[in-house]
Amino acid sequence: MAIKSFRNAFLIILFLFIVGILGTAEEKAVESQLAVTPVTIDGAGTEWQPDEFITQEKPAVSYSFRNDGKNMYVYFVFNDRKAQSSVMATGLKVWLNVEGKTKKAYGYRFIQKQISADEMIAQMEKKGSKLTGEKINEIKKSSSYIFFQSDVIDKKGNPKTEEAITGEVTPPLFKAKPTQKKTMAFELKIPLKGLIHLKNGGELIPGKAVMVGFEWGGMTPEMRKQLMARRAARGSRASASGMSSDPTTESNVRARTTEMTANSASPLAGNPPKHAFWLDVTLAAEK
Repeated sequence: MAIKSFRNAFLIILFLFIVGILGTAEEKAVESQLAVTPVTIDGAGTEWQPDEFITQEKPAVSYSFRNDGKNMYVYFVFNDRKAQSSVMATGLKVWLNVEGKTKKAYGYRFIQKQISADEMIAQMEKKGSKLTGEKINEIKKSSSYIFFQSDVIDKKGNPKTEEAITGEVTPPLFKAKPTQKKTMAFELKIPLKGLIHLKNGGELIPGKAVMVGFEWGGMTPEMRKQLMARRAARGSRASASGMSSDPTTESNVRARTTEMTANSASPLAGNPPKHAFWLDVTLAAEK
C-alpha cells in the first residue's frame, strides 16, 4: 500500500514537472520586431529601446530580436556576472531550427579573442582588405588586438564557416561591449539564408517561426584539444621518467599529486558552467 502511494505521489510530481516545463516553453514565445533600417553592429545597443527586451531570471539575461528581409538581429545582455561567468571563455552559441524542434544541426559561435598583430593582419587580408606596407607597420605598433570572431559551427561546436557560407551572403557578425552594470552585451547579425544548413526549404523566412537556442559554457573543441595535448605530454613524461603502469606506486601517486596541483590553477581544471535555453521566435513580416 505504501509503495502504491509513493508511486502515485511520484507520478503527480512528474506530471507537475512536465506541465511546468511546457508552461515555461510557452512563456518563451518571442516576437521579432521589423528592422526599418539595418542595425549597426557595434555592441553599444543605442538603437534598441528598453521596452523591446524580454528579461528572464535563470539564467539572468535579457534579449530582443529584430529582422529585415536579409538578416536577424539580436541584442543579448547578461544581467549578472554569474550568468556570464563562462561566456568569455567559450563564446555565445546560437542554434536555429525551422522545424519547431530544440535540435542542433548547425549554428553560430560568437567569441571575443585577443590576437597578435600578425594574426590581425592575416584576418584582415582573409576578409579581402588590401593592406599597404604603411598600414601593416601601423597595425604592428600594437602587440595585440581584440578580435570578434563569428563562426558557423556543427552540432559538436566545430567551426564550419568556410564550407557553410556561400558567396551570396554576408557572414554572421557581432560585437560585444560592457554594460553600465559591468556585465557584457552581445549584438549579433545572423543571415536569414545563404547557409548550407538552411537550404532545401529550410531558410528563415520573414513572417515565419524559428526555434532559436542560446548556449554558452561547457568545454569547447579548443579546450578538448588542449586537454588531450596535456594528457599526451603527461604520457610522454611518464614514459621518459620510467614511471610504472601501476597507479598505486609511490612515484605515480606523487606525479599525479603534482599534476593536480598544477591543474588547479588551469582554466581546464573544470568545465566552465554551462547554460542553455531555447526560444520560439516569430520573425517580423516585411511590409
